[in-house]
Amino acid sequence: MLWVALALVLMGFASVVVHFGCLLIIFIVLVGIGIFNYLYSQPFPYNLVLCVLYLLFLLWGWKHILRDRY
Repeated sequence: MLWVALALVLMGFASVVVHFGCLLIIFIVLVGIGIFNYLYSQPFPYNLVLCVLYLLFLLWGWKHILRDRY
């Protein structure tokens, strides 16, 4: 649940990025990579499921952000 909350916070930051530019985008990408690495280090059946869900969540969030921006 902690990682779900963290991902939601990241999406909130990403919506702010639309207004503040690419430095925050780079920061969020680095944090996202850190979370991805943590999820990938979990035991085998869980790491793949968690990583796929996390990537789908990020793609869904970025799709909405880009749609709102452009």
